[in-house]
Amino acid sequence: MYKVFNQDRIIIFTQDVNNLNLSKEHLFVEVDQLKNIIKHYKKFLKDESLNELVFKCDDAKICFKHFKLYFKAIKAAGGFVKNSNGELLMIFRLGKWDLPKGKPGLLEKKKQAAIRECEEETGVKNLKLHRKLGKTYHIFTSKSNNTILKTSHWYEMSTTDTNKLRPQVDEDITKAKWVSKEQVEKVLDNTYPSLIDLIKNFF
Repeated sequence: MYKVFNQDRIIIFTQDVNNLNLSKEHLFVEVDQLKNIIKHYKKFLKDESLNELVFKCDDAKICFKHFKLYFKAIKAAGGFVKNSNGELLMIFRLGKWDLPKGKPGLLEKKKQAAIRECEEETGVKNLKLHRKLGKTYHIFTSKSNNTILKTSHWYEMSTTDTNKLRPQVDEDITKAKWVSKEQVEKVLDNTYPSLIDLIKNFF
C-alpha cells in the first residue's frame, strides 16, 4: 500500500481494501486503466468535502509509479533519532513539529544525508544508524508554483550525546527538542499528517 498526503487529505493505492479504516468522506476508484488515475485525482481535489481517495489496483506499485509521473519528484532523507532515555529528537520549524531531514547532496547516499541533516539541523553528535524504517510521501506546491511529490526516506538512529541541542536557525528551525512518549501526543496535534503514522508505529 502507498499513502500520499496532500495537506490533510490522503490518496491511497492498494491491492487489498479489507483492512482500510476509511472516513465516510472518501472516493473509491477501482482502476481499470492507468490513464484515468489523474482524472479521478483532479475530481477528488475539486470536491473539498472528500478527505480520502482510494485507488484499488491489480498492482499498487504500478499505479503509484504512474501517478508519480504527473509531478515533479524530489527526495529527502531524515532521522528517527532516540537518545539513551528513549526520547525522540524533533524540530520546530515554521509553526509545526517535524523530524530532521533534507535533500541528499550530489552523489551522497540517502543514509549519509540523513545523518548529516540530523547533525546540521539539531547539533546532535555520535549518531548510530540502525535500519531504514520506510518512506513517507506528500504533495505540495513550491514557491515557483510547481506541484511537487516529495519522497522522504526515514532511518532509525540512536545517540549517547547529552550536549545541548542547537537548532539550525538559518533553516527556520527555532527549536530542537528531545520529546518523551508522555509528551508526544501534544506534538501529534501540531505535526504533519504524513509523520503521524511513522511516529505512532515506531515510537
